[in-house]
Amino acid sequence: MRKLTPYGLHILVYYKAYFESTGELPSMNQTSRDLGISYLKVRSSLAHIHLTVKDNNFYSFINDKASRAYSTVSNNDIRKDRKGLEGKTIWNEILSQVQEVYKKRIPSGFYWKTQSWLNNLIKSVGKESLPEYTKWWISEKAEVVDGFNAGIFCCDSMIEEFKRTKKSRKHIESRKRIEKKDFKKDSEKEDFKLLDKILIKIQEKQDLNIYDKRCIAYLKKKGLFHD
Repeated sequence: MRKLTPYGLHILVYYKAYFESTGELPSMNQTSRDLGISYLKVRSSLAHIHLTVKDNNFYSFINDKASRAYSTVSNNDIRKDRKGLEGKTIWNEILSQVQEVYKKRIPSGFYWKTQSWLNNLIKSVGKESLPEYTKWWISEKAEVVDGFNAGIFCCDSMIEEFKRTKKSRKHIESRKRIEKKDFKKDSEKEDFKLLDKILIKIQEKQDLNIYDKRCIAYLKKKGLFHD
């Protein structure tokens, strides 16, 4: 059951209720009219049901019908249906985060155009970067964009700005690491210079002042000076 699409579950419940009431199953055309779902969606959902519950005796009443539907649907159509479900899940997660910053309710409809825009976003930034992109958009754009929709969220100009920001941030972080590394090298050089001065004084049996003794204590902590 968990593997069924929302349409598939809805259709399965409908067929179960219809079958228990009449002992028969309605045609796909009647199912389409009764549920307000397109004929093609009914057919592809039945095909998916065939793949999902065909070995479960509890659903044996629908096996023949689902099998016939499966025989008329290409695997490509079924993959598209699954991809659409995955896209809707991703989009709903994005909406749940964006909705938190908007006082008015954002429509949650997921249409073919929404899928197309989302595909473009995923192709451009990568699925793994969607959470980062969403956080960036909320932080940088939510206050200046009055109405939220998939078109504005996934538009090319937004994507390009995100990429430039990300690239710039990586450059800054890289520069900081280099500067930190260079500072460490410079610091080490100064420590060894200080050590040389102290060792020369000791070898020449010069008196060590308070500053020299503090330097020795410091060098001991750094592991550079040993008694």
